[in-house]
Amino acid sequence: MGRGFQYFFLNLKRENAKVDFDDLVKQKEQLLMLTLDKTTLNESCKTFTAYHQLDSPERDKILQIFKGLQWGEGPFQREVIELINKEFGINYDLLIITNSFKLLIKHDFLITQDKLPEYQELVKLTSLVALYKGLMIKEYQNSFAKKKKIKAKYLKEALVFQINQGEKKKLTSKEFDQGLMALIKKGPDIFKELLLYIKVIDKLAIINPLKSKNDLSGALRIMGLKENSSKKEIKRRYRDLALAQHPDTLSDVDVPPDLLKQANENFNQINLSYKLLLKNIT
Repeated sequence: MGRGFQYFFLNLKRENAKVDFDDLVKQKEQLLMLTLDKTTLNESCKTFTAYHQLDSPERDKILQIFKGLQWGEGPFQREVIELINKEFGINYDLLIITNSFKLLIKHDFLITQDKLPEYQELVKLTSLVALYKGLMIKEYQNSFAKKKKIKAKYLKEALVFQINQGEKKKLTSKEFDQGLMALIKKGPDIFKELLLYIKVIDKLAIINPLKSKNDLSGALRIMGLKENSSKKEIKRRYRDLALAQHPDTLSDVDVPPDLLKQANENFNQINLSYKLLLKNIT
């Protein structure tokens, strides 16, 4: 859009000397800088004004970030891209970086901190938002999963699980953004938390409990067995689940207490299902 505007008015200026090209560019720059896509004028102004009033040698450098948003690219975006590439080996595009910074503005994230983040902190915050936003895209999921030697399926499940505070239900784009902003407020270690969840997501995902003490179909579902499974198959399946799902397998991983409780509840359902199936086997 910015380049089209430049092209149009550069030609217009050549053809009509009465047009004040510099003034038109300035007006367009201000409009684009303050509206910032779907971010409202009021939301943009609050953050921009806060930085404009900041008494810091980095103030002008930070204000250039806002100016660069109108074109969708600039030194700031390229610096964030380089950081993500260096840390995670993924080449993100400019649009994700720009939209990630806009998301911080839209949610008033920067001006609700105890102190306005300085330039390098803005780079890190934006890279963290961009990393999470990008990892919801299949192309980047596969690239990241390959480099980290993990399954892309577990990566996506862990992302939603973490953003949704321990559940695996689907999230709308709006819910994901809101959850991500809340998550980032927890601190800089959320990415380490994500890597943890990738390792144990199969143990922490909530197992729907048996509906009653005689819920055979529920027991088969929990155990992952067919209706005509033999006693030998039931025992073998229980052994496999115990090796994979038992809470003791989390002893060497720093899992939060509430999630460890979920792992215990899950395995309790597996135990109940196992006993029920053995009791009713023909």
